[in-house]
Amino acid sequence: MADLGEHEIKLSRGSHQSPKQGLCVMELASLLAGERFSDHPASVCPVIGSLMRSYNDAISDDRRQDLYPYAARILGTRSTVDVAEQRRSRIVDWAREGRSTRRLARWHARRPFPEPCRRTAGAIAMAAIRQHNDRTHARLLALIDELVAIGQPPDPEAALTLKGEAPDRVVA
Repeated sequence: MADLGEHEIKLSRGSHQSPKQGLCVMELASLLAGERFSDHPASVCPVIGSLMRSYNDAISDDRRQDLYPYAARILGTRSTVDVAEQRRSRIVDWAREGRSTRRLARWHARRPFPEPCRRTAGAIAMAAIRQHNDRTHARLLALIDELVAIGQPPDPEAALTLKGEAPDRVVA
Protein backbone atom coordinates (compact mmCIF):
# COMPACT_ATOMS: atom_id res chain seq x y z
CA MET A 1 0.00 0.00 0.00
CA ALA A 2 1.25 3.48 -0.79
CA ASP A 3 2.85 5.38 2.04
CA LEU A 4 0.24 7.72 3.43
CA GLY A 5 2.49 8.98 6.16
CA GLU A 6 1.08 9.34 9.63
CA HIS A 7 -2.08 11.07 8.47
CA GLU A 8 -5.54 9.81 9.31
CA ILE A 9 -7.25 8.55 6.18
CA LYS A 10 -10.36 10.60 5.53
CA LEU A 11 -12.43 9.88 2.45
CA SER A 12 -13.17 12.86 0.24
CA ARG A 13 -15.13 13.51 -2.92
CA GLY A 14 -13.72 13.47 -6.43
CA SER A 15 -10.67 11.84 -7.92
CA HIS A 16 -7.15 12.61 -6.83
CA GLN A 17 -3.68 12.54 -8.39
CA SER A 18 -2.10 10.83 -5.38
CA PRO A 19 -3.11 9.54 -1.94
CA LYS A 20 -1.50 12.59 -0.35
CA GLN A 21 -4.06 14.81 -2.14
CA GLY A 22 -6.93 12.75 -0.78
CA LEU A 23 -8.79 9.50 -1.33
CA CYS A 24 -12.24 8.55 -2.49
CA VAL A 25 -13.57 5.12 -1.50
CA MET A 26 -12.54 3.60 -4.85
CA GLU A 27 -9.00 4.99 -4.65
CA LEU A 28 -8.69 3.50 -1.18
CA ALA A 29 -9.89 0.16 -2.61
CA SER A 30 -7.17 0.30 -5.28
CA LEU A 31 -4.53 0.79 -2.58
CA LEU A 32 -5.93 -2.00 -0.40
CA ALA A 33 -5.85 -4.32 -3.43
CA GLY A 34 -2.22 -3.43 -4.09
CA GLU A 35 -3.17 -2.02 -7.48
CA ARG A 36 -2.11 1.16 -9.22
CA PHE A 37 -3.70 4.22 -7.55
CA SER A 38 -6.99 4.70 -9.41
CA ASP A 39 -10.70 5.18 -8.87
CA HIS A 40 -11.28 2.18 -11.22
CA PRO A 41 -9.57 -0.74 -9.45
CA ALA A 42 -9.38 -3.84 -11.66
CA SER A 43 -10.55 -6.16 -8.89
CA VAL A 44 -13.89 -4.36 -8.40
CA CYS A 45 -17.02 -5.04 -10.47
CA PRO A 46 -17.63 -2.05 -12.78
CA VAL A 47 -21.28 -1.88 -11.67
CA ILE A 48 -20.33 -1.69 -7.99
CA GLY A 49 -17.55 0.76 -8.86
CA SER A 50 -19.99 3.02 -10.67
CA LEU A 51 -22.31 3.05 -7.67
CA MET A 52 -19.49 3.65 -5.20
CA ARG A 53 -18.00 6.57 -7.18
CA SER A 54 -21.39 8.23 -7.61
CA TYR A 55 -22.40 7.80 -4.00
CA ASN A 56 -18.99 8.85 -2.64
CA ASP A 57 -19.33 12.16 -4.48
CA ALA A 58 -23.01 12.74 -3.65
CA ILE A 59 -22.98 12.50 0.13
CA SER A 60 -21.73 14.62 3.01
CA ASP A 61 -18.24 14.25 4.47
CA ASP A 62 -19.67 12.60 7.61
CA ARG A 63 -21.68 9.98 5.71
CA ARG A 64 -18.78 9.41 3.31
CA GLN A 65 -16.68 8.05 6.18
CA ASP A 66 -19.22 5.21 6.53
CA LEU A 67 -17.93 3.95 3.16
CA TYR A 68 -14.48 3.27 4.60
CA PRO A 69 -15.10 -0.48 5.35
CA TYR A 70 -16.68 -0.93 1.91
CA ALA A 71 -13.33 -0.22 0.27
CA ALA A 72 -12.26 -3.67 1.47
CA ARG A 73 -15.65 -5.40 1.04
CA ILE A 74 -15.88 -4.63 -2.67
CA LEU A 75 -12.46 -6.10 -3.51
CA GLY A 76 -12.64 -9.24 -5.62
CA THR A 77 -16.16 -8.53 -6.87
CA ARG A 78 -15.21 -8.40 -10.57
CA SER A 79 -16.86 -11.44 -12.12
CA THR A 80 -18.67 -12.48 -15.26
CA VAL A 81 -20.78 -10.30 -17.54
CA ASP A 82 -23.82 -12.20 -16.25
CA VAL A 83 -23.05 -11.30 -12.63
CA ALA A 84 -22.47 -7.66 -13.60
CA GLU A 85 -25.83 -7.68 -15.38
CA GLN A 86 -27.55 -9.13 -12.31
CA ARG A 87 -26.03 -6.39 -10.18
CA ARG A 88 -27.05 -3.68 -12.65
CA SER A 89 -30.55 -5.07 -12.76
CA ARG A 90 -30.73 -5.03 -8.96
CA ILE A 91 -29.72 -1.36 -8.93
CA VAL A 92 -32.46 -0.53 -11.42
CA ASP A 93 -35.01 -2.46 -9.33
CA TRP A 94 -33.78 -0.71 -6.18
CA ALA A 95 -34.13 2.66 -7.88
CA ARG A 96 -37.66 1.81 -9.00
CA GLU A 97 -38.58 0.75 -5.46
CA GLY A 98 -37.46 4.13 -4.16
CA ARG A 99 -38.77 6.35 -6.92
CA SER A 100 -40.69 5.40 -10.02
CA THR A 101 -39.92 7.69 -12.93
CA ARG A 102 -40.31 7.47 -16.69
CA ARG A 103 -36.55 7.68 -17.10
CA LEU A 104 -35.95 4.68 -14.85
CA ALA A 105 -38.69 2.74 -16.63
CA ARG A 106 -37.01 3.41 -20.00
CA TRP A 107 -33.64 2.23 -18.64
CA HIS A 108 -35.22 -0.92 -17.26
CA ALA A 109 -37.07 -1.72 -20.50
CA ARG A 110 -33.84 -1.71 -22.55
CA ARG A 111 -31.99 -4.43 -20.65
CA PRO A 112 -29.68 -6.20 -21.05
CA PHE A 113 -27.54 -3.11 -21.42
CA PRO A 114 -24.27 -3.02 -23.32
CA GLU A 115 -21.14 -2.82 -21.16
CA PRO A 116 -20.84 1.01 -21.09
CA CYS A 117 -24.31 1.32 -19.54
CA ARG A 118 -23.32 -0.96 -16.69
CA ARG A 119 -20.81 1.70 -15.78
CA THR A 120 -23.62 4.24 -15.34
CA ALA A 121 -25.44 2.20 -12.68
CA GLY A 122 -24.43 4.71 -10.04
CA ALA A 123 -26.22 7.49 -11.87
CA ILE A 124 -29.40 5.39 -11.90
CA ALA A 125 -29.25 4.94 -8.13
CA MET A 126 -28.46 8.61 -7.50
CA ALA A 127 -31.44 9.65 -9.66
CA ALA A 128 -33.69 7.67 -7.33
CA ILE A 129 -32.55 9.48 -4.19
CA ARG A 130 -34.44 12.73 -3.82
CA GLN A 131 -32.82 13.69 -0.53
CA HIS A 132 -29.76 12.23 1.17
CA ASN A 133 -30.76 11.43 4.74
CA ASP A 134 -30.21 8.68 7.30
CA ARG A 135 -32.91 6.46 5.77
CA THR A 136 -31.62 6.67 2.19
CA HIS A 137 -28.05 6.25 3.45
CA ALA A 138 -28.97 3.02 5.25
CA ARG A 139 -30.85 1.78 2.15
CA LEU A 140 -27.86 2.49 -0.09
CA LEU A 141 -25.39 0.75 2.22
CA ALA A 142 -27.72 -2.28 2.34
CA LEU A 143 -27.85 -2.22 -1.48
CA ILE A 144 -24.05 -2.31 -1.65
CA ASP A 145 -24.06 -5.35 0.64
CA GLU A 146 -26.62 -7.03 -1.65
CA LEU A 147 -24.54 -6.28 -4.74
CA VAL A 148 -21.41 -7.74 -3.19
CA ALA A 149 -23.33 -10.93 -2.32
CA ILE A 150 -24.61 -11.41 -5.88
CA GLY A 151 -22.43 -13.96 -7.61
CA GLN A 152 -20.61 -15.00 -4.45
CA PRO A 153 -20.57 -18.71 -3.66
CA PRO A 154 -23.03 -19.65 -0.94
CA ASP A 155 -21.64 -20.20 2.52
CA PRO A 156 -22.00 -23.97 3.15
CA GLU A 157 -21.84 -23.54 6.92
CA ALA A 158 -24.71 -21.04 6.85
CA ALA A 159 -26.80 -23.43 4.74
CA LEU A 160 -26.23 -26.28 7.20
CA THR A 161 -27.07 -24.05 10.14
CA LEU A 162 -30.36 -23.07 8.47
CA LYS A 163 -31.20 -26.77 8.13
CA GLY A 164 -30.45 -27.29 11.82
CA GLU A 165 -27.32 -29.33 11.22
CA ALA A 166 -24.02 -28.55 12.86
CA PRO A 167 -21.17 -28.26 10.34
CA ASP A 168 -18.17 -30.54 10.78
CA ARG A 169 -15.16 -28.55 11.80
CA VAL A 170 -11.63 -29.63 11.21
CA VAL A 171 -9.32 -28.56 13.98
CA ALA A 172 -5.65 -28.48 13.11
